[in-house]
Amino acid sequence: MQLFQYHYELYAAKNGNRFYGEKVLGVKTDRCEKCMTGVLISSILLFLLVGPLLLFSEYGGLISPNPVLHGEFDVSFEVSKMVYTNTTTGELLTGLTTK
Repeated sequence: MQLFQYHYELYAAKNGNRFYGEKVLGVKTDRCEKCMTGVLISSILLFLLVGPLLLFSEYGGLISPNPVLHGEFDVSFEVSKMVYTNTTTGELLTGLTTK
């Protein structure tokens, strides 16, 4: 059953990447394709960066004035203490020292 699954994954990848198989390596890409790809990626990135600012700012006009008066953001990191033993002496050692 697993061999069948591998065969299916290879077949699906081959059919899904038919465009890459038909394109000859080293052939120049059309200017139109380059421009459309560049415009599409740039517009998506611009929308992701500027969209929330316009949506949630009071100057965007899409939502009524923002009622948020105060915000808080906390970041915390947890470091676990690593404990191991020295194999030559059997002495207990700790990876982190605390004061």
